Parts: sequence; structure tokens; C-alpha cells
Amino acid sequence: MCAKINIDMNDPKQYEKEFVVLEPGDYNFTITNRLKFEKSKSSDNQICKVELTTELEDGTTSKVFDNLVYSPSAQWKWYQFFRACGLSDDEIKAGPDLEDFYQMSLRAKIKQTTYNGEPQARVAKYLYESKPSA
Repeated sequence: MCAKINIDMNDPKQYEKEFVVLEPGDYNFTITNRLKFEKSKSSDNQICKVELTTELEDGTTSKVFDNLVYSPSAQWKWYQFFRACGLSDDEIKAGPDLEDFYQMSLRAKIKQTTYNGEPQARVAKYLYESKPSA
């Protein structure tokens, strides 16, 4: 049995989009995937893949992907992530539920790196106010 796929061809130009690599800077993002743990391919650690989407000045969107590793040496990044999502220290201590982060907003500082010779936007730091909210 052969499966056919039909796409709307009334305006084929809409499909000629290019991937936009964000310039370094601070951006507002929305978490656009449901967070869950999965086994890392390179270690015994669990990782959580985060998909961040931001709206650009021209109305288009751009995505940045981050991996949060669940290990003692990576707790600093989890702390930044939780604080950027607006959690207080007490809420972090209580153990947040990953399901609650879907569609949350946060700010992050983006840097550019190179992967296979191509520029890539990466999260340099999750941004938050230094004084925890109650």
C-alpha cells in the first residue's frame, strides 16, 4: 500500500523559509515542548531536551534547543532554568514537576557557536532577577 501526502500548493513560496540563527543577545522565549527525561546517548545521565521559541521583529519565529543534564555537576544550570521560569528558591526545593513548564516564558542570553562549520545559537545563561521572589 502506498501512502500519498498532499500539501497546500496554493502558495509554494511559504515553504521556502530559511532557518534563522539568532544573533548573540538576550531574548524572551516560550518553552514549546513538553519536558521529560530521557537517557543521554553519551553517558549514564538523564537529560531533558528543551525547545525554546522566540518571536522576531518581523513576526517570524526562531528556535533554540538546549539539553539540561540531570547530574550533580549540572545543578547550576537547572537552578538558572527554574529561576528564569519564575520559581522561588522554596519552589525549587519542593521539586518542580516538569509537566508544568510547557508554554512557560523565560529570558535567556544567547551565544553563537559553530557546529560542523555552521553557526548555531546556544543558551549561554538563563536570565533571572538575582533576588528570589517569595
